[in-house]
Amino acid sequence: MSLSALERLGLSRLPNLREKARRIYKFFSNRPGSEYIASAYAIQGLMVLLDRYRPKSVLEIGAGIGTLSFAAMHMLDECRKDTKGPFAWKYFAVESDRFCLEELKKNLEPWESRFTIVDHLEESSELVKDFEFIILDGGKKDGKFFEKIPLRATLFIEGDRRPQRELLESVSRGRDYVCFNAVAFRFFKSGGYWVYKFEPMLDDRFYLGFKSLYYRSWAACKYRIKPIIKIITRTSYRCFGN
Repeated sequence: MSLSALERLGLSRLPNLREKARRIYKFFSNRPGSEYIASAYAIQGLMVLLDRYRPKSVLEIGAGIGTLSFAAMHMLDECRKDTKGPFAWKYFAVESDRFCLEELKKNLEPWESRFTIVDHLEESSELVKDFEFIILDGGKKDGKFFEKIPLRATLFIEGDRRPQRELLESVSRGRDYVCFNAVAFRFFKSGGYWVYKFEPMLDDRFYLGFKSLYYRSWAACKYRIKPIIKIITRTSYRCFGN
């Protein structure tokens, strides 16, 4: 992939983050190794958070073929354009699979001199303490990794990853944090994500608290309405189908 290919996506010309996320998802869904890429919904959620917090250091665990990496680095470039004064960022992508490593380098070619690939997951436990924003999209992490998450860091978890979340919450019992689960706005597809903010400021408490309440309310409605929709669909098929 070349810089001209990045320009052909036309992300900077799109009106909102939802359209950007959809275009990135569509592009990566046609790339080799796209079976387990993040959803457009998760891509959009990540971009919203990066736009809000504008971190200068990002660590991604389980970069895969680079879907979230691509979205994140594009967003960091956009933040740099809108920020007065210097805004230099660093991005470390951790991935150990050989196939993914090759695809990752191809897909992130527009930023090849501006990010670092780490191919040993074990090293991430030492790296994490130096990053403001952490993306968890794979990899098996132990308690040492979560213990070293720095003060006021933001953790974005793509998908559910319940075992990792339970371990995170277990080793973080003595810390102050807020979190929410963003449920995808589709009745029959997954694609949500989790966000953890450690040692949040007052505005973060309000912002993330509102997000949590909002998604909890939506989830309650979603899982009550979903069975009703299935019943209506089956009944309609029986009445008006073949």
